[in-house]
Amino acid sequence: MGAEIALRFTTEHPECVTKLAVIGSGWSGEKESNNYSTVGQTLKQHQSFGPWIKETGGMGYFSPDKIGIATADSMLKGQDIDALSSVFLGMHEIIHLSEQDINDISIPVLAICGELDEERPCLEKMKGKVQNLSFNIIPNKGHMDVGEDPTFYTLIDQFLSKP
Repeated sequence: MGAEIALRFTTEHPECVTKLAVIGSGWSGEKESNNYSTVGQTLKQHQSFGPWIKETGGMGYFSPDKIGIATADSMLKGQDIDALSSVFLGMHEIIHLSEQDINDISIPVLAICGELDEERPCLEKMKGKVQNLSFNIIPNKGHMDVGEDPTFYTLIDQFLSKP
């Protein structure tokens, strides 16, 4: 959700942002909005990602077996699940940016996603619209494991080091 929130903030407060890194997602739309709503409702009702994972097959984020569900639910430990579900349910108000909003982003933007990432199209549709976009795909990685590749950190370091 961080990429969508960062994009919204950048479009509403461009004077506050000098560089932007969006990782794993970007200019999301109706499909992602519906998914966020479903996850939010599931968390609210079940305090677990399990029913959503079972219903969707995990959508490339988590495997739909017991280990995948346990892995997903381990991220909930120590979290305020009601607050988290509210964030998921409110994402529809954040992610719907217009093409003009995206075109108006003039700062340097680093986009990184895994080759196998379900949300890769949300970053790809920013190409040719964001004026100063550096688009990078990490081979053989998905949404949840892109940070395991050392290239990921090298790209971020290089981006942030540029004046």
